Amino acid sequence: MIGVDLIGPFKASSKGNRYCLTATDFFTEWVEAIPIKEKTAMATPQTNGLDERTNQTLKRAIGKTLDGHQERWEDKLKEILFAHNSCVHASTRYSPYRLMYGREPRLLSEITGNIPEVEVAAPDEGDLEKYVQAKAEKDGEAFDKVRANVEKAQERQKEAYQRRTKKGTKRFKIS
Repeated sequence: MIGVDLIGPFKASSKGNRYCLTATDFFTEWVEAIPIKEKTAMATPQTNGLDERTNQTLKRAIGKTLDGHQERWEDKLKEILFAHNSCVHASTRYSPYRLMYGREPRLLSEITGNIPEVEVAAPDEGDLEKYVQAKAEKDGEAFDKVRANVEKAQERQKEAYQRRTKKGTKRFKIS
């Protein structure tokens, strides 16, 4: 399942875009964002917590990254999305990148020296089948852990909410 939302308006970018259409995968928490010129939705959107939280995070990152040059938000969007998708998220305990690609991203700062040329040979069908099976098993294990982590996070959030609302609850005596 995915959530889709709009954020903005921002100052118009060099391409005339003022809004950003965001899409969030609820399972991996992977985010994509597309700059757009206008918002033209005809209906009132229904909100969801994950999308709203993601949008707050993106807006804060855009604001902090631009240092007074708000019209350049579109130029920094890919970097902001990469940072968001590369960080471990508290609820899943994995980065969205890891859940999408099965590995953590390699950063330029991690690559030292000359990058050797690698000759890639096509695997025979047996090797490819084994690889696909092993990857599916590895991903399945990670996805099971994510489900368990998200359930624990939701339970913690529920308990925190109940503690907050219980403090503010007053009991009235019916007479």
